[in-house]
Amino acid sequence: MRISAVYYALRGMRAMLTDGASFTSRWSDILSLLVMGVVCIPLGVWIFPQGKNFAKRTGRLQRSG
Repeated sequence: MRISAVYYALRGMRAMLTDGASFTSRWSDILSLLVMGVVCIPLGVWIFPQGKNFAKRTGRLQRSG
């Protein structure tokens, strides 16, 4: 199992364009992309503010202007 969403998206598109595969035949790729979206998007929404607050607290985030 690979952890890159781009891998599954390109593999599915390549199969559809070059091999003539149908959309429904690529369910493994679609399911992998859905699982990554369900896990990674909320995780990113939670982690980004944590990192921003840490950077502000430690003085590593400087604003200009």
